[in-house]
Amino acid sequence: MLRKVYLVGGHVTPFVGKGYPNFQKGAKGLKEYFAESIQGAFQKTGVKAESIDRIYVGNFAGELFNSQGHLGAAVAAAHPALLYRPSMRVEAACASGGLACAEAVRAIKSGDDCVMAVGVEVQTEADARTGGTYLARAADFNRQSSIDDFTFPALFARRAKAYLTKYPDVQMADLAGVGVKAYSNGNKNPLAHMHAIQLPPEKAVAGKEFLQNADLKPFVQHTHCSQVSDGGAAAIFMSEEGLKRSGLNEQSAVEIVASDYGVGDLWSDPADLTVMDTTKAVVTRMLASAGVSPSDLEVAEVHDCFAIAEVLMYEAIGLAGPGKGRPCSRAKTEEQI
Repeated sequence: MLRKVYLVGGHVTPFVGKGYPNFQKGAKGLKEYFAESIQGAFQKTGVKAESIDRIYVGNFAGELFNSQGHLGAAVAAAHPALLYRPSMRVEAACASGGLACAEAVRAIKSGDDCVMAVGVEVQTEADARTGGTYLARAADFNRQSSIDDFTFPALFARRAKAYLTKYPDVQMADLAGVGVKAYSNGNKNPLAHMHAIQLPPEKAVAGKEFLQNADLKPFVQHTHCSQVSDGGAAAIFMSEEGLKRSGLNEQSAVEIVASDYGVGDLWSDPADLTVMDTTKAVVTRMLASAGVSPSDLEVAEVHDCFAIAEVLMYEAIGLAGPGKGRPCSRAKTEEQI
């Protein structure tokens, strides 16, 4: 487990959907995104397909959105040399791509020298309500899907309600500001789904409510929500020996100091909806293993499926105290970094 692990590089496709310039529904499917992501990673890094020892595929619900499972075998669309290689799909809802990367790191530490992680999602083929029902499979479906047609926005609205109740100095306008920051960063990234869409503060504050659950409806708006997108990404990880074999050096790669993941309890609700307790436990464990404290972190990219999720992530990581996560979203933008 003392082997060093390096991220050599990779490729990210444009992430597209409603609102992306010239978006055409169904223009690309899973096969095309797999090929584009993996081939792009080879081209950008100079790594040969023949060097790949193992592949992990991250995908959440291909069987539902695309009527296609068995996606470990989908990598052969990119290059004939990937045929017969060890390749498997891993699934962890919104963390599926991260899990693929974490398993790639573990594979390098366990003896492989060159491992690829690839993630692909095509979710625009389903209408919003149907897609929301598909995504609800990441919750306890039998217990929680009835909360609203849009289960996950409702579940996070429940967290927002609890947070605003516990911390009355935080307002819905503060959560709207998280979306403003996110859109501003996306406007600077030509690969971002909402690259061309502006979100001024006044529009964010006046975002449309859409839940049918009357109790939760006031606590989430369209501008608080991430978009339904299609796209893919691939990353290549190597050991020191893998770098040498590919003619690369440590200076051309990024060392992975630590990675970790963990799960909560699917079958029950957290005791405190204002705390991302699973994130807190796993990140605390990971930072401790690396000898790093939250104050050492200069850049944090957190999951922001909903505005309240981003705020809670800051607090779970330790970048802000309880009830103090909102100002973190005003930190440096990508352009300033």
